[in-house]
Amino acid sequence: MSEIKYALITTVDQSIKSFMLPYAEKLSDKGYKVYLICNFTDENYEKYSKSYECINIDMKRGFDFFSTIKTIYTLKKFFLKEKITVAEYGTENAAFCASIAAKISKVPVRIYDHWGARYVGFEGFFRKLSKLIEKIASKFSTDIRQVSEKNMKMCIDDGLYKPDKVKVLGKGGTVGVDFSVFDYSQKSTFNKSVRDQLNISYDSFIYGFVGRIQSDKGLNELLAAFKTIVNDNENVFLVIVGAEDNVNPLNPELIEWAKNSTRVFFTGPVNDVYRYISCFDVLVHPTYREGFGMVLQEAGALKVPIITTDIIGPGEFIIDKETGELVPPKDVNQLYSVMKKYLLDRELISNYAERNYNYTKSFFERQVMVNRIVDDRVSVINNRIHNSL
Repeated sequence: MSEIKYALITTVDQSIKSFMLPYAEKLSDKGYKVYLICNFTDENYEKYSKSYECINIDMKRGFDFFSTIKTIYTLKKFFLKEKITVAEYGTENAAFCASIAAKISKVPVRIYDHWGARYVGFEGFFRKLSKLIEKIASKFSTDIRQVSEKNMKMCIDDGLYKPDKVKVLGKGGTVGVDFSVFDYSQKSTFNKSVRDQLNISYDSFIYGFVGRIQSDKGLNELLAAFKTIVNDNENVFLVIVGAEDNVNPLNPELIEWAKNSTRVFFTGPVNDVYRYISCFDVLVHPTYREGFGMVLQEAGALKVPIITTDIIGPGEFIIDKETGELVPPKDVNQLYSVMKKYLLDRELISNYAERNYNYTKSFFERQVMVNRIVDDRVSVINNRIHNSL
């Protein structure tokens, strides 16, 4: 049998790092030749090229016709030249381009990592366009791996794909959380270092957010709710970790207020997110749409209480009023109410955090999930290639 050539493809390298790199090494250990393909930063290209074949493609977030055609052509040339055996792709634009290029190039195994249906965050024309993009990517894939049961059911009901090509591994999620990095035994040290860095006292209450700074992550509602809380409480702060995203910008008045406020800190993107989560008294994640919620698992590993939205994904990870609390999306009043309750009832949220830690440890530990993914991919390759010989 010839060498298995395995291409992992996303739009940007942060997605490769977060969702694929944890099992790329194990694929290499199986004897597969692994390629990483995305829009790399110079730093990550140099770093990952030491272990893998890295292909830098100028893919953009947000749909652009001419850029998309160019990306499909570039990927097709690469797949044919290298005789790629497996193309595995995630994120909307990368999946669309790679699935078409792989189908044209007759790549025998085409795996779509459907980390969440992006179209549910849009309305009108853009919702229809986004849904069509995901439907095409699904059609040209041989296998689809969905992050949760409810996401899978929704996509089947919406006609994105047939049940016979999709599967959820375990209890869902992607690669789980690395407890050696998100290490609860180091939480107090991390907490102290961040509070010292931001000059926030140890008795202050910190609401935290991690994710892209855009409207469909629920940041307009979070800022509006926090603005009200600040009026009644002197010793509260909001720490927002993540990069600004112009695709779905925030309400300009709210973002201007936040950037001028002494109670709100924007850290930008960070490599040590575990330090910042450790300083949160509560993680607030009021997203409109989500695949499953990696940051929820990371907070769980650090025993940080969670407020998130009662939607597909987060609403499957958090057990309402047992491991955290769920609020309706886009509901500022309800979000404010639960945020205020968390501020006033420390014993309650401590109990939530303890239960969520145990749940996360039992089902979402990194090594367990990575082994499950690799076993699944080997099975797919055996079924699609070896058994057809």
